[in-house]
Amino acid sequence: MSAVTQALPELFSASVEAKVYSVAAREYTNAGPPDFYPQYTDSPDSPPPHSYHFTPARFWTSGFFPGSIWLLYERIEVLGVTSGNVTADEWKRLAISWTKPLGEQASRTNTHDMGFLFMPTFYKWMTLESEPAVVEDAKSTFLCAAASLASRYNPDIGCLRSWDQSNHLVNGVKREDMDKHFLVIIDNMMNLELLYAADYHSPSDSQALSNIATTHALTTIANHFHASGGTYHVLNYDQQSSSPANPVITKRWAHQGYGDESVWGRGQAWALYG
Repeated sequence: MSAVTQALPELFSASVEAKVYSVAAREYTNAGPPDFYPQYTDSPDSPPPHSYHFTPARFWTSGFFPGSIWLLYERIEVLGVTSGNVTADEWKRLAISWTKPLGEQASRTNTHDMGFLFMPTFYKWMTLESEPAVVEDAKSTFLCAAASLASRYNPDIGCLRSWDQSNHLVNGVKREDMDKHFLVIIDNMMNLELLYAADYHSPSDSQALSNIATTHALTTIANHFHASGGTYHVLNYDQQSSSPANPVITKRWAHQGYGDESVWGRGQAWALYG
């Protein structure tokens, strides 16, 4: 047993591999690729059976389950560690099978969640694959996803648009006019890695995507934190009045979290990672 497995025995437990494999193999059949992706399981306190709830490929968490399969493949290939009977070839077959259908999402320009969808999946595929032609195909999809995300950037504000609209009433107001409202959520910090990785793996020397990511991060640092050091979940910029020298913020609030000025734990993690 390696020092890594000794230090983190729960992570390398055979039950981890067994649980992921049982779902991956059961849901993927010769009838075709998966149409829905595991998102979460029932609470242990709920009545059995405790099964996964599934969401369509377009949902923001759909990259996480195939990403878990890629990680189990990677730890055999890189660390030489496995705690079960599933071979590296079988993990790779399943990872590709669950990743391929997500490629249809690469051209979407109506979401900021491209990093969540493509970093755990197509990035892993193109960096762990050894067949040059397959690498190029995966990279092409990955770069398309990054370009789609970059299309949501507004240089007058210095950010990528997160939500297109918000139909939730905040102080009696819905923010549905995309020409006026420009909504940015702290979660978007998690998607910047896609832009940096795309520039690094691009055949050109352009740093345009990296510059967008850096500007978004700096704008977030300037505007998204309250006095306690916590983060606001949502900022609404006035798209009609903002300029690079003067981004106009009309509202900061917590769509998720206890209150506008409280620290939302998950949002804080998004900020730290980004």
